[in-house]
Amino acid sequence: MRESVESLGSRGIMRGRFDVWRAGGIYVMLPIPALSAVWQRGRGLTEKNPVRYSNNLPYLLLNDQPIDDHDADLLDRSEIARGIAEAIESSRTITPLVMAVDAGWGMGKSSLLRQIDRELADSPGIVPVHFNAWITDGERALESLIKSVLHKIDDNIVRRWFRTVTRQGPLLGVARAIVMIVARFLGGRRLVDDAWNALAGDAQSLHTVRSAIGDLLNDWVDRGIRSGTDRMLVVFIDDLDRCSHDVIIKICEAIKLYLDVPGLMFVISCDQSTLANSAAHATGAPGHEYLEKIIQVAYRVPPPDADQLGALIRGYARQARIESVIDETVVSILIARTGRNPRRIKRIFNSFVLEYRLDLAWQRSPLGSVQLVTAILLQHLYPAFYDLLLNDDSDVDVIGRFLDYAKFVQYELSPPERADPWWSMVRSLSESMGLPKPNSPTELDRLHGHVPTEFRNLARNNTFVALLHGIGGAEVRTVFQAQLLRRPLATEVPRVPETRMSDNLMLDGMRIIRVSDEPQSEGVPRLLESHGAEVTVFTSADESNPVILTVQPDVVISDITRGDDREAGFRQVENLRTAGYQGAIVF
Repeated sequence: MRESVESLGSRGIMRGRFDVWRAGGIYVMLPIPALSAVWQRGRGLTEKNPVRYSNNLPYLLLNDQPIDDHDADLLDRSEIARGIAEAIESSRTITPLVMAVDAGWGMGKSSLLRQIDRELADSPGIVPVHFNAWITDGERALESLIKSVLHKIDDNIVRRWFRTVTRQGPLLGVARAIVMIVARFLGGRRLVDDAWNALAGDAQSLHTVRSAIGDLLNDWVDRGIRSGTDRMLVVFIDDLDRCSHDVIIKICEAIKLYLDVPGLMFVISCDQSTLANSAAHATGAPGHEYLEKIIQVAYRVPPPDADQLGALIRGYARQARIESVIDETVVSILIARTGRNPRRIKRIFNSFVLEYRLDLAWQRSPLGSVQLVTAILLQHLYPAFYDLLLNDDSDVDVIGRFLDYAKFVQYELSPPERADPWWSMVRSLSESMGLPKPNSPTELDRLHGHVPTEFRNLARNNTFVALLHGIGGAEVRTVFQAQLLRRPLATEVPRVPETRMSDNLMLDGMRIIRVSDEPQSEGVPRLLESHGAEVTVFTSADESNPVILTVQPDVVISDITRGDDREAGFRQVENLRTAGYQGAIVF
């Protein structure tokens, strides 16, 4: 088991909502707490302290089934489900109504729908209808949804509706007489199917069906009122945003044109941005305007905060029986770089379990579960760095060189005394890259131009540095890199759908330098870090400018006023532009 480094773990994770950042996308970097603890202690792994492993460790794969049991809800959304259920129950008299439960890919919409349904289970007069749009035959999507609703109506009411529809429809003479006789013996489900089949394809008949459906549901609601119960059908539509443009539009048409009648409420789990794109594709009009005609109220599922996500990660680890290798450093990385997406976290864990079983090399010393977890995280969350390890044209200890560079960056602005071992390390690093040995602080800057971009991007990310220290010493690193070269990880990194995943921003790999004379009094860096950003904080232009010009961050966030100087920020911008910095600057 790995040992967590002090000052790491969940440090810098911001709780709460993130709406303030919707206005723009910002690329950022983690702050610079002292890396000495990381450098000296790592995570308890050295060449003298190899990882322990067990060939019999019963690691398990995790499934992706929605849950409806509150006890199994690791995100503890029972209060949300209860609140939505209460809102539904109190809306019986104002139907028809359409509600969207809005969230991105993998954020737990289906589970929340099931929990809402469970909360409504004991509500008298509420009849649930479950409809999965994704598994429906696309050509019959409209028909399937309408039938799913009508199949829930009492058989006697359906028989009377059937007789009304066939009397007004195209059936004549003997055919109608036969139908009326058969209707006395058929169940409601068969009657619904037969009526639809008899009338489908005739425009006038479909108009009749639209009117008859309204009469049918009105009759059903009225009978409930006469018996002392306010009836309502609650239709749960899941996975609509996975469907094709045509199917999405057909479902929306069924809701608006055929089922827009009292006694019906729809609860749709979806990513509204996906539905809007489909509507725009099909109609040529703005998608949000189309949705406004369909959906009356939408609840945007909040992304889990750091505490919730940490509990979820630990819960998944227990379920997969891998909790012994998921330490606080790994938890922090998963919080910061997975977009707070439960499905993505499950896939990372499943990749680990599968690789551990497929390639026994990860079970032979000096490698082990800890090293494999690190490899999986690099593959999924730091792909550019992972690719550096697969460069078979070089026998360089890439991880060792990166760790040396990270230690160099830690002290470059305030180098230690010349007798400090740090100088020896920097000279060796320079020499390994074909550079002259630096003899003074002014000669240190040239190192930055001779390391890969990913080194510069990640060297100040203390959690990432801790992750790599956890691999072990030089001997273990050599075997680790040789293993990846011999057999790169076989599990495929899934491509996240190009949809709006959640309210949380996706800032992985984005770099920000924050300049503030009161860095301890603000939450901006922690907020950005909680979204996977890498933030470096400085208190003055003298400290920040050399790093800005070296690293070339994507964004500099600066105060205009520092102390009593009301134009300090403006002067820094002028100096940076003069020196050649072309990136964005935000005040």
